[in-house]
Formats: sequence, structure tokens, C-alpha cells
Amino acid sequence: MAFTTLDLSKQSGVVETDNLGSGTASSSTVLYGDKTYKAEPSGNHVLLGQAESSSNDSIISVEDKFSTTYDFYVWHLMWLQTTDGSDTRFRWLTSGSTEVNGSHYVYTSDRHEINSSASTSHLIDHSGWAQSYALLANSMAPASETDIHTLNMYLYNPYKGSHIIRAKAFGFKSYIRTDNVYRGGTFTIDYKSGTGSDTYSGFKVWPSSGYMTNYKWQLYGIKGS
Repeated sequence: MAFTTLDLSKQSGVVETDNLGSGTASSSTVLYGDKTYKAEPSGNHVLLGQAESSSNDSIISVEDKFSTTYDFYVWHLMWLQTTDGSDTRFRWLTSGSTEVNGSHYVYTSDRHEINSSASTSHLIDHSGWAQSYALLANSMAPASETDIHTLNMYLYNPYKGSHIIRAKAFGFKSYIRTDNVYRGGTFTIDYKSGTGSDTYSGFKVWPSSGYMTNYKWQLYGIKGS
């Protein structure tokens, strides 16, 4: 039986759930601020994978993480690169580490930057049509000269929906170039080939030379109600 008032100074042990709110308390309900038990909200970001390393690695590979469970994913990365002037590149993966390397990548990126003289510019960063990979960042400063580069990437429909036959990546990047330019901006990546049956289960990023190091990443699937 629920109490109308509860004197906690005289209470010992566990308060029964029906004294906390109306409705039914269960493993699938939560107590809301209006003192009612309601179904647990199902929309959330579900952690699908993560890694952290101080090693020198030639690639960062996110394999076999996509499925029909989610249409949307978000990936967060912070990292350094060992070699002065190297680029960072992207490719889709099919099963395991099998690369999608046909010359069908279309990408574009803008830039907002400031240099050591406090001069700024707002231009196209880089772009490519019918390339065998997508470029994410270029002419990067080595690990010995910078603290961190960051990347937030949203991945749309990698495992392909029944009525949408293309996947897409969009995101934000910030990095420091070898000429001491601090740069940020957005990017988009398309792959202009294939059908809805050509599914991607992962992706990779890698430097044009040297290694990626001191990195940490997390991948989330976005689940609706």
C-alpha cells in the first residue's frame, strides 16, 4: 500500500517502489519527474566500439561494426601523425579489412584557418572527383610539433536501406598543418558506384606516410524509438 506521507527519519530498510510514484515499476520502466513510472526511453547513442593506443599504427581500422540495426552512426577520433606533411585518407570497408578502393570517391571540404601572423582565410580545403580514396586532411604537422587533431564523422546508411542505395559520410575536422596553420572545417564523402546490395561493414583512415599515434576513437550507433 502506498503512503500519502513518508517520514524518512523513521524509515529503515528499502522503500517500496509503489511509494515513489504511480504506475508499475519494472525493469522496462523508469520514474519520471511527475512521479509516474513510464516506459524507458529507447532513443539513444549505443557504443559499438572504441580503441585507445599510444603505438605507431599505419592505419586505424573500424571493422564489422555496421548492420541493419542502425541507419546512422557517429565516430569521434583524436590523434596525432608522426610524419611532417602527411595527409589523412578514408576508405569504406566491406567484410573485415577488405577495402572499397575503386575510383569512385567524390569528396569536398572547406576550411577556416588562422596562421601565426593572425591572418585568416575561408576557402576550399580540398576536393576530388572519381578518386580511389577520400582526403580528410593534408600537410599535417608531425606529433612533435602539435598536441591533437580531431575528427567527428557522421556515417549515413553504410549497410544500405531498401530504398537508398548510397552511403555517405559527413563531418567536422580540426587539425594543425606543417606550416603552423590551425585549420577547421566540414567535409563530405560520397562513393558514386554500386547498388543497395553493396554494403559496407566498416571503414579505415590512414596517413599517406608515417603513422597515426596517440589516438582514441569511439563509434556509436544511433537508435530511435
